[in-house]
Amino acid sequence: MKDAGMALGLVFLLASGLAGADVYRWKDENGRVHFGDRPGAVRADKIDVPDGERVLEQDGQQQLDAERAVSRQRLLDAYREERESKQREQEAREARERERESRCIYARDILRGYQESGSIYQPLASGERRYLSATERREEIDRARADVAHWCDD
Repeated sequence: MKDAGMALGLVFLLASGLAGADVYRWKDENGRVHFGDRPGAVRADKIDVPDGERVLEQDGQQQLDAERAVSRQRLLDAYREERESKQREQEAREARERERESRCIYARDILRGYQESGSIYQPLASGERRYLSATERREEIDRARADVAHWCDD
């Protein structure tokens, strides 16, 4: 955008009768570009100005159009990237919510099974079962309740 202002400023200076004079370009301490017939700063650059205002106006307009097209494309790219980023964030939130719901259902099923059964057992590698003591059963039910509290909203 600075380049567009720079080209416009140059066209303005040249159109105002400075075409035959020296033209200088410099940046101030804020990074703004300035033009003038005298250097406004120690580090001003002299600009070669072609003769003929019509050539300058055409070149300036073409440059301005090109700079606008680049700026417009950058803006469109930024909007697209922002939309894609928001879409990815939304998809990640939805995936986390599905995972949470799935774990909630599983935790509730486990708790319900523990509460409805008179005994809880652990299957052994041999195919037999080891039944939990009353204390172990209460601990398992407490763990299942903690899982429900962790994964479920209510």
